[in-house]
Amino acid sequence: MPSHFPSQRAAVPAFCLVSALLFSFFFNGQIFYAFLGTQTCLVLALAGALWFAYKGKEEIECSAVTFLMLVLTLWLFISILWSRIPYLSIITAWWLAAAALACGVFILAPRKEALYTALLGAAFVSGGLQGLLALYQFFVLETLPNGLFLYKNLLGSFLVLQIFVLSGLFFILPEEKKKTRYLVLSFLFFLTFLVGIIQSRGVFLSLFLAMLLFFVFARYLQANRRVLVTLLVTLVLAFVCAELVTMSGLSQRVMSLEHPFAAGKDRFLIWQGCLQMIRDYPLWGTGLGTYWLLWPPYRSPLDTSGGYFAHNDYLQLWIEGGLPLMIILLGLMSVMAVSFYRTMKAKDLPQANKIEALALFAGLMALAIHTTTDFNFYNMPTMILAGVMLGRLDMLSAAKKWRLVLPERLKVRTAVYRTCLLLASLTLLSFFLCMGLSYYYCEQGNELFAKMNYADAARSYDLAGKLWNTYDKPLYSHAYLLGSLMKPAGKDEGNRETNREIYVQAREYIERAGKLNPYRPQIYLTRGLLEESIGAEMNAVAGAFEKALQVDPLFFHGRTEYGRYLAQSGQSRKALTVLEAGMVYSYPGGDPATLIPYYQLTSILRRQSGDAEGAKALEEKIAALKEKIRQDRAAKQRNWLF
Repeated sequence: MPSHFPSQRAAVPAFCLVSALLFSFFFNGQIFYAFLGTQTCLVLALAGALWFAYKGKEEIECSAVTFLMLVLTLWLFISILWSRIPYLSIITAWWLAAAALACGVFILAPRKEALYTALLGAAFVSGGLQGLLALYQFFVLETLPNGLFLYKNLLGSFLVLQIFVLSGLFFILPEEKKKTRYLVLSFLFFLTFLVGIIQSRGVFLSLFLAMLLFFVFARYLQANRRVLVTLLVTLVLAFVCAELVTMSGLSQRVMSLEHPFAAGKDRFLIWQGCLQMIRDYPLWGTGLGTYWLLWPPYRSPLDTSGGYFAHNDYLQLWIEGGLPLMIILLGLMSVMAVSFYRTMKAKDLPQANKIEALALFAGLMALAIHTTTDFNFYNMPTMILAGVMLGRLDMLSAAKKWRLVLPERLKVRTAVYRTCLLLASLTLLSFFLCMGLSYYYCEQGNELFAKMNYADAARSYDLAGKLWNTYDKPLYSHAYLLGSLMKPAGKDEGNRETNREIYVQAREYIERAGKLNPYRPQIYLTRGLLEESIGAEMNAVAGAFEKALQVDPLFFHGRTEYGRYLAQSGQSRKALTVLEAGMVYSYPGGDPATLIPYYQLTSILRRQSGDAEGAKALEEKIAALKEKIRQDRAAKQRNWLF
């Protein structure tokens, strides 16, 4: 039994961390179960590392980097206290803490080399598979090469981290391991070629600047010149091949940076609104995860992005987490830079350690540069890998470290410590389980509602609300269901009484949902429909619809319902004004079929007002949407596997 104990100590955190990485590939911001799977594995990995770390005499090395990483993580969770939407901030705090959790697992792991090797192996295998999928998407499907990631730039950042890790490995591998060196070099060529066909200006620029740092410091460390030339030739050849395959697409994209204002106009539009948000919420922020809900009133009509991310994580973290979060993050980066400088200047460190530390730092620097134009901090696979790289960099660095030893008076028996750790872990896992079940029952309620199984749908919504009582979606969904059960009263006193009871119950759900999330436009839409169903005064109905559009001017569902209500009330001119106000916006993403009713109603009112040309333009848009829907369905049938 004792002979197996060390391997068991290393295997548990490594297996859980690798599992977290694999789960994270399937979380693109929408698949909630993949998010919960990732967080469950990260918690289990941390618990496993803590389980074996406490033996009474165990020492933990702590540096300024690890201390600030801990402070950053704590601040993420402390900021939940003043968030405008607490449940979203809880989810986002765990989301953003992925790097810190991975770093903590590495620092506490009893056999760091084994854990590092296991995670890198999983990252390289998954990176290779993602690369093959990206090639299939690019050459066969003729779509964007994004693998399983949300979009191609995020895949590019993940591959860039691996490129730097492999570059460092290529330098420190012994000369006699020729086959291994050739394999590393071939994989480096493959990953760099993939980065080339992605054709992302931000990814390429961050790779170029970080690689420039790598080569400059490698020469300073008097690295083997032949190895340096070999690496440089491999990278250049990979980009040349990508240039040929993309028919100069890569160089054209990069050359567009000669005119930065034209190249970055889409980003600049977003950042202008972000700066206004920072002026409105400068100190404590709006709460983690709330950016996309508060963003619509600040959004320019010319902005065609999805609206979920600021495409600059530093701005978004300032908006959501406030100035203290930004200060801690910038402090962490500054300390990392100072630690790296001391490592390069240290005389008692082996050259192999310095070169590996150089490769890790350059990779993390590339990530920090690229995230000024994208949202890598919200990309969990990249952050898990970056967290372990940060832990490894801190282990190799020459920075001052303190050995933390628990005072004797605070020590408890190992059995007591492990019991407390087990209870804390089970509490967190139970919380994740309740979140997952609540999400499941809410989605089940939607499916049952669509099938007109109202009784079972209501039970599902009720159960979802009980399992996660700060989640607003089951509440307003339940209210919407109740509103659909209300019947025209007419002269039937029984229907009036029934409608009144349903209205009171639905209104209670709406009020609760509004307190949990005052920025959800669906809540005000549901309120407006409820008021309309009981024949309330126009001011009450119109006020609810207008509130929905005030919260989110791009909420075309609410705009369509408001326009319909006004048209049915004999105010066609005002209805057209309301509908036209939404035409200045673009509506990227989502199901194109949901836009058709909005365009159809606007087209009808345009024709009624005498604008035949405008009506025809919308009818052409509707025809184009229907054709896109047909093509998307055909593509899904052809490529069902991907």
